[in-house]
Amino acid sequence: MMNGEPIDLAEYQRKEHERLLHWREILLNQELTEITPDGLPNVSRHLTKLDAILMDDPLTDLNLRTEAVARAAYISALMYQEEPEPIIKHLLLLSVRRHHRQFMKLPKCYADALAPIWSKWLDVLEKEELADA
Repeated sequence: MMNGEPIDLAEYQRKEHERLLHWREILLNQELTEITPDGLPNVSRHLTKLDAILMDDPLTDLNLRTEAVARAAYISALMYQEEPEPIIKHLLLLSVRRHHRQFMKLPKCYADALAPIWSKWLDVLEKEELADA
């Protein structure tokens, strides 16, 4: 109880969700404006963790869920491209598989819009799995 009045849990959850969205917007803007010498965005691990929290939040809308999954796929692609160690590359592809499972839970219209991203990744994953077999 605060000031003798009961806490409205739904209102608290809504305000907390808005606070997380505000921080996400700040971190996303920072990520997009800080470009590396290679011309790529300076990926924020804080934004990645915040996206994971928001993905578990029932108040997160479908557009944001789709954006978070697409961002995760993009970051995984950057990391995969730059990684010289084969075992780390394999672990990154396993991470991509986890993101793909999240992607497959989206409604068809969203899945169709992002399908080109995933088709390339699935080809890479399939080739690596065949090479390991």
